[in-house]
Amino acid sequence: MKYLLLVLIALFFVSCSSAKYSVTKEPEGKSIIKGVLSWEDWQEEAGWSSYASVGYTPNKSITKDIAEYVISKNLSFVIFAGSWCGDSETELPKIYKLLTLAGVFNDRIELWGVDREKLEPSGNAEFFKIEKVPTVIVMTGEKEIGRVVEMPKTSWDSDIMEIIRNYVFK
Repeated sequence: MKYLLLVLIALFFVSCSSAKYSVTKEPEGKSIIKGVLSWEDWQEEAGWSSYASVGYTPNKSITKDIAEYVISKNLSFVIFAGSWCGDSETELPKIYKLLTLAGVFNDRIELWGVDREKLEPSGNAEFFKIEKVPTVIVMTGEKEIGRVVEMPKTSWDSDIMEIIRNYVFK
């Protein structure tokens, strides 16, 4: 009985620590991250030369408004990106700079890595019909209220705030 209890405890800890993402290498050396992970894990795994968002400074007023609505309207963000993708490499650091400055914590962000076919094991990329990366989806509960696909029209802060305004003032 003690042995069985020890085995069950060990299995519990192994299942709790198991990765929710995988990383493979393409022949030319690029990392392919598939699954859900934190921004910190992404930075360890992606193999990019920089994770800085030099040249992008979110508008302070807009950032403050985003912060306010994220809390008051219980908003969250689902982000799909490709570690192999040049647009993800330049835009994902900007997205995280904005969300960090807005005080959006990891509990309100899901970051999903997808392969070149825009797929990952859980099927979430298919569910959300991801065609290009990065894609930022603004959510309230289980409902999508809008998305920015690949590149913002104006800027990440302006485009995300426009989605929020359209939801709040509809």
